Amino acid sequence: MQGEWVRFGAVNVIQGSPLVIGHTTSWHYSGVIIGDFFIGPDCKIYEITGMYKTGQAGPKPIGSERITIRSLAGADEYEGNTETGGNYSIVRNWSNTTNSLIAAKIAELFKASAFDAGGAKTGVLGDVSFGMKGQAGELEYDISGFYAGHVPNGGTLLRVPFMREVTFSSSLGGATFEAGLTPEKNATLYIRKNSVPVASFQFAPGAASGTITAAAADVVCQAGDILEIVCQEDV
Repeated sequence: MQGEWVRFGAVNVIQGSPLVIGHTTSWHYSGVIIGDFFIGPDCKIYEITGMYKTGQAGPKPIGSERITIRSLAGADEYEGNTETGGNYSIVRNWSNTTNSLIAAKIAELFKASAFDAGGAKTGVLGDVSFGMKGQAGELEYDISGFYAGHVPNGGTLLRVPFMREVTFSSSLGGATFEAGLTPEKNATLYIRKNSVPVASFQFAPGAASGTITAAAADVVCQAGDILEIVCQEDV
């Protein structure tokens, strides 16, 4: 069905290679086609340029599916770090076309929203990759994402309603927040639980990564709680 996000299974990716190997992914059964958009563990958008079923010619692990990808810049390679068993998403291309310019146009529209009619910048920072590591009982619980374009002042990068208890350590160990479009002024990403700030990442002018202000105690999100990441520029 058009418009679905596909997240079954996990993927192996190699930096500099266009090949993505999926394990227990069921891409063909889900209707994934060439021209759909692949978001890898690096939280970047790629166009799917090839698909290969198990049993087709070519070396591959048994019980796997393979796709090849192309970056929005036109490079036939994965730009992130090599990773085994990584999380991913595939976004269906509603236009049913293989032209990667559509994905590039989406990014341009996001970025255009950071400027007013007179050309003045209204966004704070942008192209933000983020990730947080939590624990749900004995299982790891990761949250990650990518915000394309500039984030408006007071804008929300992420809003997660919880269905089960998840705990994040007070130090937010393993959390990462990086901006491809750096702020012109001091900017802060506030991590809020039920609208109350519990921790933050501060970005200095021109800085691509933030400095964490840890939570006073472990952040425990119960079923029904909402965790948000909100951007605020310092005046």
